[in-house]
Amino acid sequence: MTITYARSRLWLGISGVGAMVVISTMMLVTGWPLQLLPGGRSWTGSDFAGLLAVIACLVMVMAPLDLLGGYLLPNRSRPGTVGKAAFFTSWVRGVLIQSLFFCSASLVILAAGRLSGLVGASTVVFSIGLLLVTFQLRIARWVAGLKIAKRSATLDAALQHTSAWGYKPQRVVFLEHEDTGFTGGVVGLPGMESIVIAESSVKRLSPDQLAATIARRMEAIRGGSRLRGVVVAFGWVMVGFVLSASLPGAGVTSVGEL
Repeated sequence: MTITYARSRLWLGISGVGAMVVISTMMLVTGWPLQLLPGGRSWTGSDFAGLLAVIACLVMVMAPLDLLGGYLLPNRSRPGTVGKAAFFTSWVRGVLIQSLFFCSASLVILAAGRLSGLVGASTVVFSIGLLLVTFQLRIARWVAGLKIAKRSATLDAALQHTSAWGYKPQRVVFLEHEDTGFTGGVVGLPGMESIVIAESSVKRLSPDQLAATIARRMEAIRGGSRLRGVVVAFGWVMVGFVLSASLPGAGVTSVGEL
C-alpha cells in the first residue's frame, strides 16, 4: 500500500517528537547533561561553548528528519518539487537562524535564572513566546525563505465570496514555497491576526474551494478557537517549563541544569 504524502509527513512528525522524548528521557535518567556540561553558576566561556555543543547535537539528530521532510518526501510525492541546491541553501539558513535564536534565548533564560531564579526564567520564557507569536510571520519568512507572491484573480474572487458570506475583511498574506506541504494558516497576536495562503493552494483550488479554506480560518478567528489555541499553547509551554526545571538535577542557574 502506498503511503500518501500527508500521511508520510504525519509519521515523520510523530517520529521527530518521539525521538526527542526518548532522547530527553535518556538524558534525564542517565544525568549526562550534568556530567558533560558546565555546572557553574557564574559566567564563564564554557557556558557559551556548552550551549553551542548542545545545539550542534540537536542539529545532527534532526538533520535526517530535515532531509526526509524537506527534500526526499516532497520529491517522492511530486518529482522535481525541491532542488538539491534550493534545499541545502534553505536548510543552512534555517539551521543558522534557529541556532542563533536557541543560543540567545538560552543565555537570556540563564541570566534571568541566575538573577531571579525560576520566576525570572519563567518570565523570560513567557516573553519570548509572546515575541514569537507577535512576529510569527516575519520569523517564518526569515527561516523558510518564504516570498510574497503576486495576488491572483482566483484569490480575489475567493475573498469576494467570503465577504458575501458575511466575514469581515481580514489581512491576507499570499506566500510562495516549493514544498506543497506548506499550506499557510493563521498568524499573529489575537486581535491582530493575518491569514496566510499558500500559492500552491491558489493554483490547485477553484475560487469556491479557496473561499471555503479562507472562511474556515476566518471562522477560527471569529469563533475564538484560534485564541483558545494560543492560550492553551502558552499554558502548555509554561507548565512544561516549570515542571521540567523542577525535576531532580534540573534548574535555571547552570547550563547543565538548563
